Amino acid sequence: MDESIKVASVQFDVQSSTSLDRLKEKLENFISTAASYGVELITFPEYFTLPLLYSKKYESFNLEARFEVVANFNKEVHGLVKVLSERYSMTVICGSTPSCKLKAKYNSSYCFVPGEDPVIQPKLHITPFEKETWALSGGPHLKIINSPKAKIAITICYDVEFPGISNFLLENEIEIIAVPYCTDTKHGHHRVNDCAKARAIETQSYVITSGLVGSIENLPEMDIHFAQSSIYTPCDFGFPKDGILNQAEVNSEQLIISELDLRLIRSIRENGSVTPYKDKRADLFPGNNNLI
Repeated sequence: MDESIKVASVQFDVQSSTSLDRLKEKLENFISTAASYGVELITFPEYFTLPLLYSKKYESFNLEARFEVVANFNKEVHGLVKVLSERYSMTVICGSTPSCKLKAKYNSSYCFVPGEDPVIQPKLHITPFEKETWALSGGPHLKIINSPKAKIAITICYDVEFPGISNFLLENEIEIIAVPYCTDTKHGHHRVNDCAKARAIETQSYVITSGLVGSIENLPEMDIHFAQSSIYTPCDFGFPKDGILNQAEVNSEQLIISELDLRLIRSIRENGSVTPYKDKRADLFPGNNNLI
């Protein structure tokens, strides 16, 4: 595999994407801009399509029904992303969107790798709000995505708060963890991002978080947000001392871009100050291959 990859995280403002045309325009702008900087992997936030509910014709729908309305936009949104992924030879982690399969409803991330079928990663752990409001189901397993440059896993928001996932990531030598997230308070933001930073240390991986900002009045799903999207690293020689490679400004729509040194990741797994890959006690903590 190649030794480096340029990545981007989109911190996405919900206020400026309340129509399908505007949402598609923003997707194309972010992806084409990232391509002009040589980005090879880009990630968008959790639930970035929910602003499409901001229309008077959906006001009479209950919240559960409106989830299904947004799922109906997936074909057009993801069709555009697939075209852009191929055009710019870029792996695109399309945040997460509502999705329906048979009678089950999921919060799913679609990952587009050029030349491949999309990988669909449902959220595994469902928050109380998602259960009570939309009656969502948790996905059956965590998938491995083999991009041209690195092995990737997607842990959507709440998923990254469960440390048992780290065993699976360790065993499968995941190098980049993408964390699309949507939080309404600083508490939620810190739960996700502090755990994301911990996963970077535990698994000696890069972790990219991508959050929503902005608010939409009279839309309960989108009424307030807090985010500071980041790119985290292990805490070892050759990396930033605090494990923060890049970080967006708080609550401002923007694109952050960094070059990830995969050679360094592979090196510290063998010869780092600490070596979780070698030192993990499989006799005490059995593997989690049931996640795959």
